[in-house]
Amino acid sequence: MLKVDPHKVVVPLIGYQSSRTDTLVFLGTGFFIVSRSNPLLVTVNHIVQGWEWGIGILELPDFTIREAELVAQHPEVDLALLRVPEYRPDEPFRISRNSDLLLNQLVNCYEYSGSRFFEKPGEHGIALSSSCRLGNITRFDDLTDQYGEAGEQMLVLSFPALRGASGSPVVSNESLQVWGIVTANKAYHLLPAQIETVLDDKNQLLEEIKFMLPQALAIHVKHLRSIIGDGA
Repeated sequence: MLKVDPHKVVVPLIGYQSSRTDTLVFLGTGFFIVSRSNPLLVTVNHIVQGWEWGIGILELPDFTIREAELVAQHPEVDLALLRVPEYRPDEPFRISRNSDLLLNQLVNCYEYSGSRFFEKPGEHGIALSSSCRLGNITRFDDLTDQYGEAGEQMLVLSFPALRGASGSPVVSNESLQVWGIVTANKAYHLLPAQIETVLDDKNQLLEEIKFMLPQALAIHVKHLRSIIGDGA
């Protein structure tokens, strides 16, 4: 199996107003893909579209801020492309062909949803917390009524996505190629996976239990392929 250090290619995306650590805002997750020139940094558009100041990444392990330049925004598919001139990951991901995506294959997702801004006497900063999730695509769903073009063939995953996972890659566990981009934080109504009801002797509702099964949603890699092919 191919191996890659996820910290080098999947990075925390930050917003900042100056280089001081007390001005940092954790925006979400981004990842690098192979490009004809410098590697491209990919994330979801909804976490950068409202930010009016600087955008960058935190290079680990020394937490160096590397400025990111916004190259293109594609709100119709909720994707944004950036470049980080002062950072070159050793092994950026490649994006898969549409036909590679299979329901019965393992995928992984590395993200920074546990990260938070902290403030205590004499100290400010971002406490980074990364997570790796492993599962599979449970189905492809048409969610264009909720997400527009980005909802076309949306990946429904077997694991949840928490706030801060937005922009993280769904990667084949075999080839380490990108299959999708998590779009957590986009509000959607969770439907119960199962409902159990208890009726009384008059056949009236006595108790109702709803079992919730949160599942991450990811934008299909075909949308990323399309915008890269457009020369973005």
